[in-house]
Amino acid sequence: MMTRNVKYTKLFFFLLTSATVFCFFPLCIAETSVSSGVKKIGQYAINHDWVYARKDISGIARVSLTHGLLAVDEGVFAQRCIFDDATRTIQITDPVKSLVGLLPESTKHEMDTEGVVVIGNTYYLTGSHGMAKKSGRYQKSRHTCCRFKVNPKTGEVVGKVEVANLAPILKNDPVLRLYYKKILQQKGLNIEGLAAKHGELYFGFRAPNINGNTFILKISPEELFEVDVPKKYYLYSVPIRKAMGIRDIISVSGGFLFIAGTAGVAPGNSQDPDTKSNVQDWAPDLPYLLYFWDGKDNAKLIGEIPRDDKRHKAEAMLLLKETDTQIELLILFDGAKGGNPIMYQINH
Repeated sequence: MMTRNVKYTKLFFFLLTSATVFCFFPLCIAETSVSSGVKKIGQYAINHDWVYARKDISGIARVSLTHGLLAVDEGVFAQRCIFDDATRTIQITDPVKSLVGLLPESTKHEMDTEGVVVIGNTYYLTGSHGMAKKSGRYQKSRHTCCRFKVNPKTGEVVGKVEVANLAPILKNDPVLRLYYKKILQQKGLNIEGLAAKHGELYFGFRAPNINGNTFILKISPEELFEVDVPKKYYLYSVPIRKAMGIRDIISVSGGFLFIAGTAGVAPGNSQDPDTKSNVQDWAPDLPYLLYFWDGKDNAKLIGEIPRDDKRHKAEAMLLLKETDTQIELLILFDGAKGGNPIMYQINH
């Protein structure tokens, strides 16, 4: 039987009895000044021109100090890479041979991969499980989760890629089903972060944001990949700010860190008038914020993430180092060449 957050039922009935409020784009939320506990301390570089030219790196993880994986939100593949922390470089020796096919090459649409994490020697990746942002159409490939094992000494794939999806949960959950297969411009469900702790997966939702709350779904890999119709999961309602959602999430000692950015998206180019008007939770001037989440009901704001270019969107996060007093992170940015990997430091 499904388990839920203690606030879950109250939130559901509130939604049923509340009037829907529409806001014409962009959402009029002023960018507020946030005293930041997030300090920029350095820069990484990607050493290959082909990968450096990409502006769609959406996830990053590593199975060892040397070998890692880059996720991209266009296409149906991921990119194996090599880390050199001494020179602060992410290296790709052969951009073709190091590709990992997640779905068949004949797949018509992109997977829209938005998160990647490692448990043991297995990578887990998730698609957005949302509608296409521009066209507003349903594309099956976006509603996908993948996993595959690698040799941590070489980074090479061992065995086949397994595929699953969260659709049985998303379309039946009392809260999430209200937003499943809705366009992102109308608070449509969208996943953008994936973390792991104690052998369980945590999916962070960009949307919907409901009355200032974002959502995180916990499920075991066995339930997701080995059960025909997964039912056992836990949905957390996490208070942050209105019109904001999770852009990536990672596990740290005592809880998690997640990036929060605007939950909505700009009007699309489809013929559906709802993608051109009545756009909700699109606030492009909002900052990107870093939160600590205790793994329960409370999220604490750490501060704003300093950016070299306000047009770049904080998209992917990797834990570099953690001590009793400090945490070092690597954050990559959507819209920046090669993700423009920047190192940050926060106090523990």
